[in-house]
Amino acid sequence: MKTSYQILIAAGLIVGAAAIVALDLNSEGTDVATQDEAGHDHAAMTAGSGSMQPVVMDDEAARRIGVTLAAVERRVLPGELRSVGTVVYDETRLATVNPKIEGWVETLHIDFTGAPVVRGEPLMAIYSPALVAAQEELILAARVAAEAEGERARTTADQMLAAARRRLAY
Repeated sequence: MKTSYQILIAAGLIVGAAAIVALDLNSEGTDVATQDEAGHDHAAMTAGSGSMQPVVMDDEAARRIGVTLAAVERRVLPGELRSVGTVVYDETRLATVNPKIEGWVETLHIDFTGAPVVRGEPLMAIYSPALVAAQEELILAARVAAEAEGERARTTADQMLAAARRRLAY
């Protein structure tokens, strides 16, 4: 079985060979100093840059390092590539849910850690005695406000109703 190092070397040699074949096919029958469609003289650019020199290799040197040439073709590569990696969450898409009431989870709508959810989808149903008490207080304040008679009683009932709504909103 080949090691991953040998596979990487082989892949690099294949890519290098394909590049050499592509360059050879591209320059076949053309003058190196010709200009492209945009009017760039690539021969002049490579000659002056110093770092962009073509690779020249005789057949014996290519054979020593294992370079093989083949016609370029599109196909599925045979075999299987195994690698080691770590899967992590996209931290920019994480959200923390912190209920601000005392209580407990009665129903959990998500089956497993990492389950995909969309905004607005229920995650859980929480039972909170404090929340139930605030709801009952709001219902009672609404009843009192509806039944209040007299200016002072109605003002007080409306203030109680507003306070109950605020407490429930909190």
